Amino acid sequence: MARVKLHIPGPVEVGEKTFRAFCSPMIGYRGQGFKDLYAGIQPKLQQLLYTKQPVYLSTSSAVAFQEFLQPASKVAASQSLLNLQASQTS
Repeated sequence: MARVKLHIPGPVEVGEKTFRAFCSPMIGYRGQGFKDLYAGIQPKLQQLLYTKQPVYLSTSSAVAFQEFLQPASKVAASQSLLNLQASQTS
């Protein structure tokens, strides 16, 4: 296969596996496909973050995510985000 460039925000060269993934239909976040995907990655996220608690994903800013959480959970969420950011800069 010839090299393919993705032009969002690009241009960026992408491998064949990535290109094929972009060609498949999107998974709706309210459908069973997303529920299955999320359930499948949950144990891996828990292992990565050294927790047995549920791991929540958000495409919003950290502040928006914290506003979503109950007040009692904000401290734990803040600490987890700080730990994750610190491990990425190390």
